[in-house]
Amino acid sequence: MIQRAINDLDLQQWSAEQDGQLLGVLTWQASHGYCDYLWLCPNPQQEDLAIRALLHHVRFHSARWRTLSLDYPYGQGQSAMLEAGFHPHHTLIWMQANENHDAGEVE
Repeated sequence: MIQRAINDLDLQQWSAEQDGQLLGVLTWQASHGYCDYLWLCPNPQQEDLAIRALLHHVRFHSARWRTLSLDYPYGQGQSAMLEAGFHPHHTLIWMQANENHDAGEVE
C-alpha cells in the first residue's frame, strides 16, 4: 500500500469463479496517459468464460470516458473479447517460443 502511494499507482483487482473454481483474475491499472491498462490472467481451461465475465465487469465498473487497453496473445479469446465489447486495435506478436527448439533459441 505504501509503495502504491509513493509510486502513484492506482490498481483495482477482480476475480471470477464458478462452482468454487477460480476462472481468472483481472487487474485494472490507472494511467496518466491515453488509456488505462488491463492485465488478464484466465484459467486456460475456462478462458472464454473468464474473459467474458471479467471484461464485462470492468467495462461497467470503470470510468466510461477512459480507453481501456489489454495486451493479450493474438487469436486467443477473440470471440469472448468481442462479446464483452472490446475490439482489436494493434495485433502484433513480439516473440513466440517454439517448444521444438532448445531453451536457449529464440525464433
